[in-house]
Amino acid sequence: MTNQIFLSKKSYFTHIIPKHNEISLEIIEKVLISPTYIFKPSKSSKDFYYEKNMDGKEYRVVVTSKKRDKRYFNRVRIITAYKIATQYITDLRRVYCIYNENEPYISKQKQLQSESEKEYFEIIFSD
Repeated sequence: MTNQIFLSKKSYFTHIIPKHNEISLEIIEKVLISPTYIFKPSKSSKDFYYEKNMDGKEYRVVVTSKKRDKRYFNRVRIITAYKIATQYITDLRRVYCIYNENEPYISKQKQLQSESEKEYFEIIFSD
């Protein structure tokens, strides 16, 4: 188990930079370290969306705990990162919200009911 989130050079240089050039490693780091929200697109998803508002712009970093190949076994990795266009900001984050900086952590901890959520946070926050 690890408490690191991985970003491959391939993902960064062949996907994130060419398709989302408004994002930088500095922005990705800030979003992951101090998100406004962490939510899932569906209850059973192993993908987690980290979002943060900085300077009036919303940024999203999508990470996954899916084990697509042996290199990523027990690792959480970044799939993509981008600035969210205003028209695409939705209330989805309130439906499957895992973390909201404006709410006490203890109340969110009680909502970790599915095995994928528990496994994800064990991977991220284990020593």
